[in-house]
Amino acid sequence: MLSTRNIVIALGAIALQNWLGGGFSGLQEMKVQGEQNRVTRAAQQQEQARLTLAQDAAKQRDAIARQRYQDGCVMVVSANDKTQLTSITEGLPVIDSARNVPLSVGNIVCDSNGLTGEIIAGENPKIPVVGNTAFTSDRTLVANAAKRYRGTKYTMPKQ
Repeated sequence: MLSTRNIVIALGAIALQNWLGGGFSGLQEMKVQGEQNRVTRAAQQQEQARLTLAQDAAKQRDAIARQRYQDGCVMVVSANDKTQLTSITEGLPVIDSARNVPLSVGNIVCDSNGLTGEIIAGENPKIPVVGNTAFTSDRTLVANAAKRYRGTKYTMPKQ
């Protein structure tokens, strides 16, 4: 005989089955969605950690570049026109225009864009190159360093 209690239990079971989407498929979908959410959160946390590390590294390189400018790094000028400041490029030599030879290992060089570097041994030991670069966006500091080279001016490099 059907009691009120049995009817309520049967109706509850039917409602639960409908809520789950017919059996356990609704529960499985919830598990899949939960896993996707977990993977998304993990990826977001990983990206945030990467950005934080990159920002910390940039701050460290900025401090290095600032110190190099304050310590009197060698500002690079054009080989063709000694009154034009030019840029340094990591992995390339900086040529001493008076002697027409690369600057020696250990020199600290800088440019009017905020990039500094150390002259290091290159792949070819006879040709030292710029390495260990660091950048600062402190335009005032860079402009003050450029003032040490009276009569020079900066022009944008040709692309």
